[in-house]
Amino acid sequence: MDIQHLPSPKQFLKNRRPEQFSTSEEKTIGQLDRVHLENYLVSLNTKSKELQFETFAKELCQKIICPNLLEQTGPVAGGDGKTDTQTFPVSEQNKLLWYVGVNDNANNERWAFAVSTQKSWKSKCKTDVKKIVETERGYTKVFCITNQLIKANQRSALEDELSKHYNIQVCILDLSWILDEIYKNKLENIAIETLQISTSFKREVKLSEDDYSKKQRFDELECQINSEIKPDNISHNQVGIFLEVANLSKQLEQPVFQTQGYYDRAVNIAKRFGTTNQLFNAYYSYARASYYWFEDFDLFKNNFISIYELITESSNSILWDDFVTLLTIYITETYIKTNKEGIQDDSIVAHTIHQLKDISKDKSRPSNSLQAELSLTRIELILFFQDYEKMNEIFYRILSICEDGEYLVGFPFENVYGYINELDNFFSKYTGYQALQDYLTEQSIKRYGDTKVSRLTLERGLRQAEKKNYYRAIQLIGKTLAPLNKEESIEDVTFANMALATIYTQVDLHWAARGSLLIVSSLLTNYFHKHGVILSKAVEAYFSLAWNELVLGRITQSLTWYETALLSSQAISSEFIDEDKIENFDGCLAHLLLNCDLKNIQELEYLVESLEAFGLFYSKVALLYVLGYEDEVKKLLDCDDEKRILQSMVDFRDSDIGHPSSKLLLSTPKYISYSSKVLGCEVKVSFPNKTPFIELAEAIYTSLESFLATALTDGIYAKIPIIYIDISSFEDSDTLLSHEFSVQD
Repeated sequence: MDIQHLPSPKQFLKNRRPEQFSTSEEKTIGQLDRVHLENYLVSLNTKSKELQFETFAKELCQKIICPNLLEQTGPVAGGDGKTDTQTFPVSEQNKLLWYVGVNDNANNERWAFAVSTQKSWKSKCKTDVKKIVETERGYTKVFCITNQLIKANQRSALEDELSKHYNIQVCILDLSWILDEIYKNKLENIAIETLQISTSFKREVKLSEDDYSKKQRFDELECQINSEIKPDNISHNQVGIFLEVANLSKQLEQPVFQTQGYYDRAVNIAKRFGTTNQLFNAYYSYARASYYWFEDFDLFKNNFISIYELITESSNSILWDDFVTLLTIYITETYIKTNKEGIQDDSIVAHTIHQLKDISKDKSRPSNSLQAELSLTRIELILFFQDYEKMNEIFYRILSICEDGEYLVGFPFENVYGYINELDNFFSKYTGYQALQDYLTEQSIKRYGDTKVSRLTLERGLRQAEKKNYYRAIQLIGKTLAPLNKEESIEDVTFANMALATIYTQVDLHWAARGSLLIVSSLLTNYFHKHGVILSKAVEAYFSLAWNELVLGRITQSLTWYETALLSSQAISSEFIDEDKIENFDGCLAHLLLNCDLKNIQELEYLVESLEAFGLFYSKVALLYVLGYEDEVKKLLDCDDEKRILQSMVDFRDSDIGHPSSKLLLSTPKYISYSSKVLGCEVKVSFPNKTPFIELAEAIYTSLESFLATALTDGIYAKIPIIYIDISSFEDSDTLLSHEFSVQD
């Protein structure tokens, strides 16, 4: 593989991902070449266009240096103000929304701008700086903008001289700077309009169909930012809007300075208001744009290092895999293209390999572990690409990893398949690569077929549920879970489990329903950790679990899921949990509390503050009443009639609210018992009230109810009326888990 003769980064990606680049046609009418504009600018003094040049310079500086410049209303040459324009203060919150001319201190420092068309630029700069300093207005920086062409060494010497003499930073911007910024950023129209240049020059863009839809989305988001978003209170959900704007600007191939400004804005907002994942995504997208669109390796490296510092201790292999994508660019540019030695000694490369090896050893998170192993192989492919035997070994190892991840929902099969396919031009001669390709192709066909059949079966199951043939629906939907348990069909497996939970609830299999809801919650929480996005379906799953635990009588667990649902809902401005849902939940919880055995109610006293924090008014009133705090209840209800309050509580306790809440399951005793009926047989499980025994008891009920859900339709019946399962803890036992089975007459 000849690294030296690869196409430029932009051309390379454009060949592979043309849909990520603009397909619009840009047409230039007329001509305004650099030489023509240069001659025009140099001669402004003879044309008496000093005022027009001031306007031109101000608009250019607003684009490139800082947008917060005052309008000049005085006479030529700064007039009484001694400056042609200056910055005005802007709050940090409003500065966050800037995307052009962004400078760290431009919002809270006073900067002065002096504009001149005089040929004696040196004496003019000295005079302007002197007058500006003498105003004693606290300027920290002075920009002298001239239409004259200045030698670099002369410009630098005068900047240093004035900065040192007046103890203020002086920056001289000459004709070369003006022309560079105009043509680099396609700002010719500023010159034409402000300087009134007679030319037929016009740049027209005919938007393609794809770009038209992107531009519509871009304009829609910009409008939303300007009209709806408060810069001092940006929600997690809104943080992503700024990155989407930057990505759209990139794909529309808008001027580099503008797109770069959008990315700077997205990063700054993610730093202040976003999650770690959102900041990671902002840096990651910025790094890719820097390399593939701007072709600016220094800017790429800055973002690359920022990402590295952000995740250096992370155990999330998804983040590390994205980082490895950037790491391959870093290795290629830093070492391979320059024939520089020392890749293995590079601290970033070494730490990444070390971290991935550590993550891969944690087999308690199988998908995360396998993803880390895959990322390691990606690094090795670039480190050993000239070693035939080593490369073959790596490809066979990838094959083994894919086989291990075949039935894991978190395993990124589609990503691996796409990545390996793109290596065909380079590695097709390797037998290991050929074997890997054969396996992936075969699996792709199988997975696609399994998914298609499972979707049809899922539809059949849903139709049976609509007809209230619940057990048949459970059979059909249950068959789809394993084939759909893949990353590429996460929406389908989520929908199937949510549907199954609803059907289980219809036939009073509440532990089985809880199991299905936990699967959904786990999948969608994992999605959040991968992508930094909370899906609305996650809010629904968390809230459904809160209801489910309430049905089971586990108030503490129910409130934990209720809190999770509320927090998630607020983060994404979801409208799923409305006032009616909260009121229904509150009423059912209050009903359960009023029906509790009084000897057990004391353990719930600690929940009073939580109920108030969650806005569960009726539950708080009910709990306070059964705990004996009658005076508090009178205040809350604004009622002094004890008999009336008592009668209300009794009526509510004895009413049929249409919700299958069971009796309260205690959560504080050292040893607790649960009970559930399966096929008419009562299963009682007693266990120590601590991890992992609680989880084991939950798993027993979930497994029994799920496994035997359709047993009656298969002719399976219970022969005994009751089963006792006692889980005991032996702290000093060498055996991790053991069991005994006995039959009592």
